[in-house]
Amino acid sequence: MRIHCRPVLVLCVVLALSAPPGAGAPAKDSDAPILAGDLGRRLDEAVQRTTGGGFWGTVLVARGGETLLAKGYGFADYGATPNTPRTLFEIASASKQFTAAAVLRLEQAGKLALTDPLSKIVPDVPEDKAAITLKMLLTHTSGFSPEAGVPYASPLSRADYLRTILAVPLASAPGEKFAYANAAYAVLAAVVEIVSGKGFEEFSRKELFEPAGLADTGFVSDPKLIRSGRAAARLGDGVLSGTAADWNWGWGYRGMGGVVTSALDLARWDRALRGEKVLSRVSLAKLHAPEQAGYALGWLIGPTSRGTTQAQHGGGVLGFGCLLVRYLEEDAFVAVLSNGRSDPGKVVAALDRLLFPSARLEAVVDIGDRAQSEYLATTLSADVRFEAKREGDVVVLRCLEGRDAPVTVRLPVGATRILIPSLSAAIEARRRDDPGGAAAVEAGIYFSVYGPGTKRVELSDGLEVRVLPMYRGQDRDGRPVEDRRVVLLLDDTKHGQWPFMAKLNVAAAADLLAKLTSAAG
Repeated sequence: MRIHCRPVLVLCVVLALSAPPGAGAPAKDSDAPILAGDLGRRLDEAVQRTTGGGFWGTVLVARGGETLLAKGYGFADYGATPNTPRTLFEIASASKQFTAAAVLRLEQAGKLALTDPLSKIVPDVPEDKAAITLKMLLTHTSGFSPEAGVPYASPLSRADYLRTILAVPLASAPGEKFAYANAAYAVLAAVVEIVSGKGFEEFSRKELFEPAGLADTGFVSDPKLIRSGRAAARLGDGVLSGTAADWNWGWGYRGMGGVVTSALDLARWDRALRGEKVLSRVSLAKLHAPEQAGYALGWLIGPTSRGTTQAQHGGGVLGFGCLLVRYLEEDAFVAVLSNGRSDPGKVVAALDRLLFPSARLEAVVDIGDRAQSEYLATTLSADVRFEAKREGDVVVLRCLEGRDAPVTVRLPVGATRILIPSLSAAIEARRRDDPGGAAAVEAGIYFSVYGPGTKRVELSDGLEVRVLPMYRGQDRDGRPVEDRRVVLLLDDTKHGQWPFMAKLNVAAAADLLAKLTSAAG
């Protein structure tokens, strides 16, 4: 297992291998691409532009249940058959979400609990692993080493696999820390079989795939998928070695990977997880609740640049790579499935920018008739306070001096939500050493890079709003200056200037935090 840091974090089994360049042929009518309106066209262009036109795979983008883009690129068989929205790919480690859903389905039926120790279900669990719970296995906090495992094609029976894995020493104490361990999910697949009395594949098909309406989803070695003729070819070391559906399968891979599916079925699965076709609201809350390192149950949970929440997981195995992203509050879904050399995270980032065009961060700084120093600096009076109000998708933050507003900043709500934790952390850092006797707010406007005579600037490109836990700088003689108040500043990165800076004591900073939090909602 490798963890790759990209624009979006991708958790994989092993890295997907390469494919030759090529261009796709027109899709058959039944596999016709979907490009919904102008946005669908621009999403398609973004895929091709981001990948240099050499992407092989299928991309699907949906929002509010509507498919905006579903299109295949390149070839499924490295020769004549193009990829389409119905082409089957293996999703490797992204399969873990289905294993997690299977465990939650059993919990809903009252047959187990996430708090159950492994020893309650699996016989002969060694003493050092007796404290491992099912939830620890699901959240990669069981203590199993990332290196623990057997070959994917291992012929071991379930009982022999469990005996082998449970004999491996733990890398850390159960519950102590996050360590992404594939073996934990194979153990969970065994738990599903033991508790349900059914094979893992059969249970998944009856309890997950069928209720969600997934007609083309199964596992490696599924005869139906092999016969379909729609499984993408698997290329390793430049040699064709089977397809997504026809490859190694055994207890070395079960539970941690091996799901074979299409982009269209994955979109149906996303819809199922937004209702209660498969999991109840209580179970869905558990599925998406992050533990250590942001990992929940088969999903990595984190914030978007807008301050909303996304659940995502990637996967890569011989010949295949993928990234699936579910935007939980924004009701959107993106799937990038590839049978070639690709960077799915880069593709997702480009699609994200089109799906959610960010509101511009804008500011107007106007000194009016206020005096400027020889360095074009203007110090505001002690009568300075802040006001924050919501206007649609924007929070309007004003620095007021009396009735005037020399500084007005329009912050997208998402950017405000990201700023709030920074401000909160800065306040906590200052609580113990809040400088006594300092003014509640000391604010200044600095126009040195804008030239003499500048009284008003409008800023957007390259503008950032930042919070610092304290100010460190130099006076005009080069001597160090330190002010242990929270600093709020506008950073005009385009011109290399801080046009506005305010230093706030803890009480004033806490007041600003409350106003921003209320406005952001």
